Amino acid sequence: MNNNYLHIEGNHWNWCDGVFSGIATVEHDEVESYCLKWADEMRHSKLGNYDGLSKEQREELAKRWEAAKDLPDGEYNYYFNLEDKRKVFKESVKELAERLGINYDLIIEKNEE
Repeated sequence: MNNNYLHIEGNHWNWCDGVFSGIATVEHDEVESYCLKWADEMRHSKLGNYDGLSKEQREELAKRWEAAKDLPDGEYNYYFNLEDKRKVFKESVKELAERLGINYDLIIEKNEE
Protein backbone atom coordinates (compact mmCIF):
# COMPACT_ATOMS: atom_id res chain seq x y z
CA MET A 1 0.00 0.00 0.00
CA ASN A 2 1.58 3.19 -1.15
CA ASN A 3 0.47 6.80 -1.18
CA ASN A 4 -1.94 6.67 1.74
CA TYR A 5 -1.80 10.12 3.25
CA LEU A 6 -3.62 12.81 5.12
CA HIS A 7 -2.61 16.45 4.65
CA ILE A 8 -4.25 19.04 6.89
CA GLU A 9 -3.72 22.74 6.41
CA GLY A 10 -6.06 24.81 8.55
CA ASN A 11 -9.53 23.63 7.66
CA HIS A 12 -8.48 22.13 4.30
CA TRP A 13 -8.15 18.34 4.38
CA ASN A 14 -6.64 16.38 1.51
CA TRP A 15 -6.49 12.60 1.82
CA CYS A 16 -5.94 9.37 -0.05
CA ASP A 17 -6.72 5.99 1.48
CA GLY A 18 -5.37 3.74 -1.27
CA VAL A 19 -8.81 3.42 -2.84
CA PHE A 20 -10.27 6.92 -2.89
CA SER A 21 -8.88 10.40 -2.51
CA GLY A 22 -10.66 13.54 -1.49
CA ILE A 23 -10.43 17.19 -0.63
CA ALA A 24 -12.68 18.75 1.99
CA THR A 25 -13.11 21.98 3.86
CA VAL A 26 -13.84 20.97 7.43
CA GLU A 27 -14.96 23.62 9.88
CA HIS A 28 -13.48 23.43 13.36
CA ASP A 29 -16.66 22.15 14.99
CA GLU A 30 -17.04 19.41 12.35
CA VAL A 31 -13.53 17.92 12.61
CA GLU A 32 -14.43 15.27 15.18
CA SER A 33 -17.43 13.93 13.26
CA TYR A 34 -15.48 14.05 9.98
CA CYS A 35 -12.62 11.97 11.41
CA LEU A 36 -14.93 9.51 13.15
CA LYS A 37 -16.88 9.04 9.91
CA TRP A 38 -13.72 8.01 8.06
CA ALA A 39 -12.55 5.83 10.95
CA ASP A 40 -15.89 4.03 10.82
CA GLU A 41 -15.58 3.68 7.03
CA MET A 42 -12.16 2.06 7.45
CA ARG A 43 -13.49 -0.45 9.96
CA HIS A 44 -16.91 -1.28 8.58
CA SER A 45 -17.18 -0.55 4.85
CA LYS A 46 -19.01 -3.42 3.20
CA LEU A 47 -18.70 -2.05 -0.33
CA GLY A 48 -15.64 -4.17 -1.05
CA ASN A 49 -13.44 -1.11 -1.60
CA TYR A 50 -11.03 -2.10 1.13
CA ASP A 51 -11.11 -5.87 0.67
CA GLY A 52 -7.40 -5.82 -0.16
CA LEU A 53 -6.58 -4.69 3.38
CA SER A 54 -6.31 -6.99 6.33
CA LYS A 55 -8.46 -6.36 9.40
CA GLU A 56 -5.33 -5.14 11.21
CA GLN A 57 -4.48 -2.67 8.44
CA ARG A 58 -8.01 -1.30 8.41
CA GLU A 59 -7.89 -0.90 12.19
CA GLU A 60 -4.55 0.92 11.96
CA LEU A 61 -5.96 3.39 9.43
CA ALA A 62 -9.08 3.86 11.56
CA LYS A 63 -6.96 4.68 14.62
CA ARG A 64 -4.98 7.26 12.65
CA TRP A 65 -8.21 8.96 11.57
CA GLU A 66 -9.38 8.97 15.19
CA ALA A 67 -6.08 10.52 16.33
CA ALA A 68 -6.41 13.29 13.72
CA LYS A 69 -9.59 14.62 15.41
CA ASP A 70 -7.57 15.73 18.44
CA LEU A 71 -4.85 17.66 16.60
CA PRO A 72 -4.45 21.34 17.44
CA ASP A 73 -4.76 23.81 14.57
CA GLY A 74 -1.81 23.75 12.22
CA GLU A 75 -0.41 22.05 9.16
CA TYR A 76 0.15 18.29 9.17
CA ASN A 77 1.30 15.61 6.77
CA TYR A 78 0.66 11.97 7.62
CA TYR A 79 1.69 9.14 5.35
CA PHE A 80 -0.24 6.03 6.30
CA ASN A 81 2.10 3.60 4.62
CA LEU A 82 1.42 0.18 6.09
CA GLU A 83 4.42 -1.54 4.53
CA ASP A 84 7.35 -2.72 6.62
CA LYS A 85 9.27 0.50 7.34
CA ARG A 86 12.66 -1.27 7.17
CA LYS A 87 11.87 -2.57 3.70
CA VAL A 88 10.79 0.89 2.54
CA PHE A 89 13.97 2.44 3.96
CA LYS A 90 16.27 -0.14 2.37
CA GLU A 91 14.59 0.23 -1.01
CA SER A 92 14.86 4.02 -0.77
CA VAL A 93 18.58 3.87 0.05
CA LYS A 94 19.23 1.46 -2.82
CA GLU A 95 17.24 3.64 -5.25
CA LEU A 96 19.14 6.77 -4.19
CA ALA A 97 22.49 5.00 -4.59
CA GLU A 98 21.53 3.84 -8.08
CA ARG A 99 20.49 7.37 -9.06
CA LEU A 100 23.89 8.60 -7.87
CA GLY A 101 25.64 5.94 -9.95
CA ILE A 102 26.79 3.92 -6.96
CA ASN A 103 26.73 0.14 -7.27
CA TYR A 104 25.28 -0.54 -3.88
CA ASP A 105 23.94 -3.73 -2.38
CA LEU A 106 22.56 -3.49 1.10
CA ILE A 107 23.77 -6.34 3.29
CA ILE A 108 21.00 -7.64 5.49
CA GLU A 109 21.91 -9.27 8.75
CA LYS A 110 20.29 -12.66 9.25
CA ASN A 111 18.66 -11.48 12.47
CA GLU A 112 16.86 -8.69 10.56
CA GLU A 113 14.94 -11.08 8.33
